[in-house]
Amino acid sequence: MLQALFATETFAMDLNMAARTVVFTNCQKFDGKDFRFITSGEYIQMSGRAGRRGLDDEGIVILMIDQKVTPSVVKSMVQGKADPINSAFHLIYNMVLNLLGVEEINPEYMLERSFYQFQNQAVIPDLIDKVKAKQKEYNALSIEQEQSIASYCHIRSQLELLGSQFRAFITKPEYI
Repeated sequence: MLQALFATETFAMDLNMAARTVVFTNCQKFDGKDFRFITSGEYIQMSGRAGRRGLDDEGIVILMIDQKVTPSVVKSMVQGKADPINSAFHLIYNMVLNLLGVEEINPEYMLERSFYQFQNQAVIPDLIDKVKAKQKEYNALSIEQEQSIASYCHIRSQLELLGSQFRAFITKPEYI
């Protein structure tokens, strides 16, 4: 039986291994560029391992802070929201061909029920509301002297066209 295990949050995320007590020896981590405080999602994930199901009534989490930290940082870490879960699913041709090779699986059925599709479907009502709001803004938009501006834009586009034709004519090798 293991008495102690020292692990990173990667271990805490990958394996379903509960512990009686979880100890944080530092509230900062190196992210590849610099040291930063752990996010609330990382804290929730790692501290959630405390307490063994069926063996312990509750788990113990110890956060050892050996540096000066503002209360707001600790509060956002301990009481903050979990990190959002976003699907990293990317459909590729090889996947579709493999799904077509299995007789019991219908690729369309499987793709319709993927988490990626669920997230896309969940966003649709918000997008519709945004489109309606933008449509109202567009309909309420009025431009003073719209005919004059349209005429000016038409003249400018003709000038650009004629200018490019003129430059193409005078730069022909026989006229240089």
